[in-house]
Amino acid sequence: MADRFVTAQTSQTGAIDSLADQLNRNVAAVTTNATTTAVTMTAAQFMSGIYATTAAGALALTFPAAVDLIAAMPNAQIGSKAECWIVNAGNNTTTITTNTGLTITGGHGTATLATNTSQLVIAVVTAATTVTLYPVLKTAS
Repeated sequence: MADRFVTAQTSQTGAIDSLADQLNRNVAAVTTNATTTAVTMTAAQFMSGIYATTAAGALALTFPAAVDLIAAMPNAQIGSKAECWIVNAGNNTTTITTNTGLTITGGHGTATLATNTSQLVIAVVTAATTVTLYPVLKTAS
């Protein structure tokens, strides 16, 4: 997989890998969390596309580590991306934290999601062990 982490002009193989990435972006299952105990989201939960909390109190939510997200992405290479909606449907404030190898930048993101708020987060592979998170949309649920 290391040879995929070089920037170069797109080859036929690169184009096929990119198409495979696009075809594998379906939502597999919604992850629902009802606990107020601090939790670290798994890469599989992020890749499912929707992470919802219905907790009745404050929740501390940590994203998965970058290497785990990269491993969960099909045909991962620099520029590969995955999207996940974080949905706060509970009576709480959800505090979001990054993890090893992750940076969060730009967009409409904050470190917290108020009650009945959703945040779309796009994860983009930037190197073999790093991912940048782009929160691009925040909306009332």
